[in-house]
Amino acid sequence: MAVAMLGCLAAMNACIPGGDPSPKRQVDLVGEWVTDYPEEGTFDEMPYDRVVEHYAFFIDNTGYYELFLLKGEQLVGAEYVRGPEGKFKYQMLVTGDIGVMHSYEDYWPMKLTNGVLLDPEELVYHRATEEMKAQMTTWANCLTPGWLAEKLMGKWMIADIDDKPTPTNRKTVLTFVSATKAFMSRAFDKPDDDKGTPPGPKPDIEPGQGQGPKPAPGPKKPGWEDSEEFDVTIQGNQVALKKVKEGRSQMASVYLILDITNTDFICSFTLPEPPRGPEGDEGGKEAKDERQRFEKIEDDYEQAIVGLWEGRSTGEHSEFDDGENHRWEYFSDGTFHYYEKVNGEWQQSKDEFADYFVDGVLLCTRWKNVGENTVVNREWWEIASINEGVMKWTALRQREDGSTYITTFEMKEIERP
Repeated sequence: MAVAMLGCLAAMNACIPGGDPSPKRQVDLVGEWVTDYPEEGTFDEMPYDRVVEHYAFFIDNTGYYELFLLKGEQLVGAEYVRGPEGKFKYQMLVTGDIGVMHSYEDYWPMKLTNGVLLDPEELVYHRATEEMKAQMTTWANCLTPGWLAEKLMGKWMIADIDDKPTPTNRKTVLTFVSATKAFMSRAFDKPDDDKGTPPGPKPDIEPGQGQGPKPAPGPKKPGWEDSEEFDVTIQGNQVALKKVKEGRSQMASVYLILDITNTDFICSFTLPEPPRGPEGDEGGKEAKDERQRFEKIEDDYEQAIVGLWEGRSTGEHSEFDDGENHRWEYFSDGTFHYYEKVNGEWQQSKDEFADYFVDGVLLCTRWKNVGENTVVNREWWEIASINEGVMKWTALRQREDGSTYITTFEMKEIERP
């Protein structure tokens, strides 16, 4: 019966106008194919507006099929047939036409024309790129409860924004400690003229563990976040980080995970407008919409930096470099002292305050000199290594014209006098 049905199907396909008359081989179909088209609906009471279909065909005439339902890029549902119990069988029917059959004996004609697959509804299937295959693998894995949360555990630092390397002063560090809790550190490049409360002991954060002691109380100034705590909600491939303060709902940062490995993840990042009005309602528009790539951070130099160090720039000059060695003394409470040599003697700078924090490899500093009309200075570095009493820094800087350059710094640890 199946043979007769295939024969009828072949006859029907032969009558389809516009078929490609060039000879086709089964091997021409081998590979992965994908199409993306709108089809609004609901899935488990969640609306979706896009459908991505994915086929893979192998040299042994088998394959698998996946269908993903999306709202934007967020995965809201899927169905797939893959593995030994869900293999497809396909067969060349007539020149230029292909019949695809899956394990339930359903079949339909598809045409291979000019390197693309066409089905009777005139949907076009293109060969999947490596990026699309990685994205679909991530979507499929996100259907497994807890999979994405497990992959996210640990510390990550942003590496690229919209496929361009991220300047060090725009770095963000995310530390996921559970499926519902994360910490964020970042220091923006905007002025902060008032002295903030010096940071107290940081939370004792270990992947998979809860939060340790809370930081010392005090106001957090804009643009200075040292292991701020966030609630995490994971839904499909969507990861939302939201901070809720007493009596006021805060906006959520949303990371749509498009690909994730043991070393990095790629996401579409959106951030709504800041809350408005006395109720703190979330803004209705997106203030940011970026493609971001984060890298896994294995090193954490928070404790190793504590001590007295002497050195200077070893690459293109820092904004504050004068060609001479200087000293920095980092304390465990998040403050530091800066020293320069005057008449052969080391003298401590008279600063109104000098704060820093290290999260992973990211070092953020700010200080304000004593005197009238002084402003807060900031500098950001990535700690490349601390080994055998030598500490090396690197940073990607951006000039006003948008060009970038890398600068480096090296210092040696010395005994306190």
